[in-house]
Amino acid sequence: MTSLRTSHIAWFRMCGYRYVFSNEGLFVASVLRGFYEKFIEPRRGPDRRRKGSLMSVRVKREVDECCLQFANLIRPLPESSLAELPEAIRQGTPETGWFMALWDEDQVYGKISVVKLGNQRVGVLTPIITDARGWALIDLIADLELVYSVGKFDAEVGQFRFEPPGRRAIWPRVEEVGTSLRPVSIRDAAQAVIDSGRMV
Repeated sequence: MTSLRTSHIAWFRMCGYRYVFSNEGLFVASVLRGFYEKFIEPRRGPDRRRKGSLMSVRVKREVDECCLQFANLIRPLPESSLAELPEAIRQGTPETGWFMALWDEDQVYGKISVVKLGNQRVGVLTPIITDARGWALIDLIADLELVYSVGKFDAEVGQFRFEPPGRRAIWPRVEEVGTSLRPVSIRDAAQAVIDSGRMV
């Protein structure tokens, strides 16, 4: 959740309420708010320093289950994945405005922001469009073959700029990462989610 929160705050600072009230901003805010209301707020108060009052075994299990729902949104990124990206993205600083724009035909439906946590760079994948393609990004089942380009929010003019799409990357599913299942396109993944009823 830390990576998701860091990315969310950075985009809010850059884009302001334009981001907050976008589909992406509303989605990420709802995930963070739900986590805060369920696990943080109830444990605040006068007894918060009492031994064992913050995180019991049961609560840790609940936290793990909650986070697993959104595990597909966050991935550690090896250096090999970052090698071809602009330095601004490799640095892992969303505040620069650089990101990986996910394309389907002529439409951007999601993005990957790179967040630096210590020496590790983490990819934070968020849906921009909340149709079945957005659901497929959250779904944990398939290895996704993503078509992307480099994008940047130009704060001086308040607009997004994109390179032409054409780069490809594999976003592995959560379980059994590294197995050799055939990656699927976002369209096929979206149809599979609809057919299965997992996200309806």
